[in-house]
Amino acid sequence: MNRPSPLSEALAEFLKRQGLLPRVQVYQAMERFGEWFPDLVAVCTPKKVVRNVLFLEVTDPVCLLEVEGRAREILETFQRQGIPLEAVKIRVCPRGDGK
Repeated sequence: MNRPSPLSEALAEFLKRQGLLPRVQVYQAMERFGEWFPDLVAVCTPKKVVRNVLFLEVTDPVCLLEVEGRAREILETFQRQGIPLEAVKIRVCPRGDGK
């Protein structure tokens, strides 16, 4: 007789069969951005991943250089979590300009 699977395993298997697991893993990783980069979270927000490119927004042009300087670290951190990123793109988007 099969033993019951924990809910998380069953959910992961369902998401995998539906082809949704990679997308869920990306969203989970983006949610952890502040945990991985607490010094950047006040000025930098991950917005989306499209074709293995992570798009970040910074709120202040002055912070752009710091975030650009850490792009390799950000990329490698996401890759270690199993997110197959190839690049990080950063744009300045002052608070309130959600375009």
